[in-house]
Amino acid sequence: PPPSPALFISNARHSLITQNSARINWDANDFCTGQVEYGLAANQLTMKNIAELTYNYKSHQQPLNGLSPATTYFYRVVSKNAAGITATSGVASFTTL
Repeated sequence: PPPSPALFISNARHSLITQNSARINWDANDFCTGQVEYGLAANQLTMKNIAELTYNYKSHQQPLNGLSPATTYFYRVVSKNAAGITATSGVASFTTL
């Protein structure tokens, strides 16, 4: 069989920041699942928030709830396509209100 194409994440971004929540959005070049890994330090992304558990999406959005006010959070997104290929975004951050 032909090799599976590489999986790429693009346009990872945060929006709708409140005191206790945020939304993380990202796009991929293939249908895939995804999750958001986040934490209080860029090198300690210990919390995980699973996004869509189907392979039916190229554009993803995932809310993060239960956040602390006036706190900086670091995050990255991880997606996997049906061939099992995984892609990870760079780390970004936002601060809650």
